[in-house]
Amino acid sequence: MEDDEEQMITSSIMIDIPTYTKKPVNSDLKVFYEVNVYDNYSHKKWTLLKRYSNFYTLYQELIILISDVPILPGKTILKVTDEEDIKQRRIQLESFLSECVKRKDILSTECFIKFLEVDKFSPNINFNSPNIINTLEHLPFGVRDFFYFQEENILFIGCSEMNIVYRVNSYISNYKPWNKNQIKTVGVIMTYQINLKSNKIDEQFIKKWEQNFGEQIGSINFNIEKNLLMIGLDTGRLITYKTGVESHYSTYVEALNIKPHTKRIMGLDYDEAKNVVYSCSSDKKFIMSYLNGSNQNILIDTNIAGYTNLKFDKKNKRIFLTNEIGQLLIFITGEDIPVCVNTINTHTKNTIRGLNAQPKSDYLFTATIKGDISVMDLDTPGREKYIEETSYFGGNIPIRVIMFNDENNELITGDQKGKITIWSLKIGKTIFAWKGHEGAITQMFYDSGKKLLITGGKDKKIIFWKLPENWENEEFKQFEKEEIKNLNDTIAMLKLQKALEKNSDSDDTDSLDGWDLDKK
Repeated sequence: MEDDEEQMITSSIMIDIPTYTKKPVNSDLKVFYEVNVYDNYSHKKWTLLKRYSNFYTLYQELIILISDVPILPGKTILKVTDEEDIKQRRIQLESFLSECVKRKDILSTECFIKFLEVDKFSPNINFNSPNIINTLEHLPFGVRDFFYFQEENILFIGCSEMNIVYRVNSYISNYKPWNKNQIKTVGVIMTYQINLKSNKIDEQFIKKWEQNFGEQIGSINFNIEKNLLMIGLDTGRLITYKTGVESHYSTYVEALNIKPHTKRIMGLDYDEAKNVVYSCSSDKKFIMSYLNGSNQNILIDTNIAGYTNLKFDKKNKRIFLTNEIGQLLIFITGEDIPVCVNTINTHTKNTIRGLNAQPKSDYLFTATIKGDISVMDLDTPGREKYIEETSYFGGNIPIRVIMFNDENNELITGDQKGKITIWSLKIGKTIFAWKGHEGAITQMFYDSGKKLLITGGKDKKIIFWKLPENWENEEFKQFEKEEIKNLNDTIAMLKLQKALEKNSDSDDTDSLDGWDLDKK
């Protein structure tokens, strides 16, 4: 967090609704509220006439994108016709809009800009929006997980059938002993060569390999050094494939096919030093499986709740795991079986779905299905037992994935409703949000240097985004800083004035002792 000056929120837009008018619409008299918009940045003013239904539509659009939207006066069963009720609604609508313009995340949304007609009357107020570079769509099922091998422009995708009825019927059919040769596909692994710079559409996404499964894909990962593709299935099965640049990632040889878990594998990674695959599952077990041909599984830990994430920090020989009751567990790999050295109880007991622990970052971030975001300072390697939750914030956004933009000190989250949200770590609040997918976002990749964001969702799409360098232009940001400074100066001056008045009242009180003494 920054100092108070940077935490204060101001806006170049000011709103008031001084009055209302009634106009005939389809032979019926309707109430229109007169909305005055003042733009201090461009020194412009304009007036809009809005019906309550326009406000209500705006509110419905905002609550899809933004958490903790200011309160809008509710709808009434009967039409509001009483003059006092209309006046009261006018005051409430003015309060709603005034609170909205103080919020950057609301002010920057397309629906709010359209409502105030900012792009028409004051186009100089602009927020830099993300642009879609390209979209890989029409995938066979919804995206459950993906891994982007950036150096080779190879994308590994795990897709799963999202229709629960079809999925259950397929499982029943697939487990019939006489039906082994007619397996119904509910999970698919695919490899694509990505070439976004090509002008030819058929060369931008080239499918290199595909493998169908009669089980859902739970999670996937890829080890670059060993060219090892790891696949965790919903049934607890773990499968690995060897591939490589020699075959242009079009040939895959199965290296391991075992069932270390009884439920969905939620995370997995490869430890080259031990030649093992670590995996965690919703069955509460953390296991390491050897790739030496022995098919040996060693149970590392049985937790009190199902595991939800696994991240292996190879450089510092530590593993981060999260579970369904808001805990972060840290294991040290050492020479033998990994040992748990710290269990951190975050401020929430909600299921942690998002975990970001980048080797280059000094921080670790978790996010829950209820929108709670926790920050952990990783401190110096070797002091893992002293790591604790240093701060937290959030809203009511059901977060699935979380990424860290170290250049802008921002977090990027993808949620259950397909929304992508940018969080400023300076103020612990959202500053930009947009609808990215028509279903839950299940995985993301972010390159802060190239401003490349890749998102995958249950809507059978993977979208490549180009994010702006900054969400606001520099001139507008400088204007806001000056506004904040002026506001702080005004507040300080008023406080000083009150203090002086108080002291003045005290000093001016004369002693009247003896004023009524009898005259001698």
